[in-house]
Amino acid sequence: MLRRSVVLAALAALCSYGFVALARLDYPFEIEWMEGGSWGQVERVRAGEGLYGPPSLEFTAFIYPPLYFYVASWISAPLGGGFAPLRAISFAASLACFWMVGWLVSRDSGDRRAGLLAAGLFAATFASSGSWFDVARVDSLFLALTLGSVCVLRFGASTAAGVVAGLLGAAAFFTKQTALLVLVPFVVVAARTRGRLWGAFCATLATAVVLGCLAFTARSDGWFGYYVLQLPAQHAPRWQKLESFWRRDLLATLPIAVAAAVVFFARTGWRGAGDKRLFYLCFAFGAVGASWFSRIHSGGYLNVLMPVHAAAAVLFGLGLAACLRAPLTTRSRRVEMLVHCLCLAQFALLAYDPRAQIPGSRDLRAGQALVARIRAVDGDVLVVHHGYLPALAGKPTTAQWMAIKDVLRGSSGPESDRLEGEIRAAIREQRYAAIVVDDEWYADELAESYRLLGAAFEDDEAFWPRTGQPLRPESVYVRRELPAP
Repeated sequence: MLRRSVVLAALAALCSYGFVALARLDYPFEIEWMEGGSWGQVERVRAGEGLYGPPSLEFTAFIYPPLYFYVASWISAPLGGGFAPLRAISFAASLACFWMVGWLVSRDSGDRRAGLLAAGLFAATFASSGSWFDVARVDSLFLALTLGSVCVLRFGASTAAGVVAGLLGAAAFFTKQTALLVLVPFVVVAARTRGRLWGAFCATLATAVVLGCLAFTARSDGWFGYYVLQLPAQHAPRWQKLESFWRRDLLATLPIAVAAAVVFFARTGWRGAGDKRLFYLCFAFGAVGASWFSRIHSGGYLNVLMPVHAAAAVLFGLGLAACLRAPLTTRSRRVEMLVHCLCLAQFALLAYDPRAQIPGSRDLRAGQALVARIRAVDGDVLVVHHGYLPALAGKPTTAQWMAIKDVLRGSSGPESDRLEGEIRAAIREQRYAAIVVDDEWYADELAESYRLLGAAFEDDEAFWPRTGQPLRPESVYVRRELPAP
């Protein structure tokens, strides 16, 4: 009975996530407040314009490499645009992640049930990692490419397999830079084994990343390097996350998985299975390091925990298989019952209400009403945190505010100074017929050149994002009549 209950819990986690992802796949507004920025990046590529250039109020690039946006532009073209193609990429990538987590465990333990439980556990971390698997952001694609490289490294043996693993790793890096933090610890395995696979992997990964960065930097007149390499390094770290990552992000949500990982490493000896132990030690170290480093970075939300959650799910499955490998005796039956009870407790810790992740009809009506109000304005409209909304009303888009903020909060320099000056000038010169803000934004300049018209919504409960920062348009400002010079 307990065995069946644990399997059902894993299947329930997989089905619950699938239900949420499909239910909100074609929702025409943001599920997370930066999705509109991803949409804007994709539209920029579809228009044949470069992603990386001088930051401006009209368009500023994200601090991510371009692969996700290129892939999304290829898929969006035949499907007509919108958020659905972008979310479909993330949804498909997340399903690939579940499969690879389960396959790693099944292949290395010989226990398919442990593989299913590992995949289910990773699916169950959906809410704990910010309900992020299916949103129009880079994370699921980056993780799928990274896990693909890990799978090839684990079971490949030839030079060709090493090249494939290196290319997958480079593709993961050009989706999100964090991939290197996950993969670099495998250099330890390469140094220990010195096999053809590992030599080809290291050479391919290093060559592809270096040449790719040089090519993108040259093609963008240096702006790729500014956004992807320089700007993230300028943001101040949040040192308070050094301790809370372990206490709140990891141990509070995945205590049984962490214990299973300890069991796996303790019961996997160095002799005979030494490569397996070293391999997964490097994988765990890389995944923990990537999530920990990203969590410390200012702006690091719960989505950055996805790599460590994936590694924890793999080690959970391997540890579970190690615990239940002994022949059944009276004592081992008691151990099995205890293990299954702990597994159920782990799934219970990660339980969430899937209905809370799905926008409702009130959200849809509120969004449609706001778009109609923007369309009715005679002139361009700046929706500060949601630059995609004017495009739905047939007006020009503007840059996503987080992309602008990343430039402004970097080290002082000509780029941030020019962008700051452009924003203030746009307000003073009344470049926009209306400005819609989420919270306090350049209050002195707005008070001088614009007047508050009213609230963006009548419904206080509608149109809130389902994850990320709780931001929605709140206040509408219109031009104030200026005295004649």
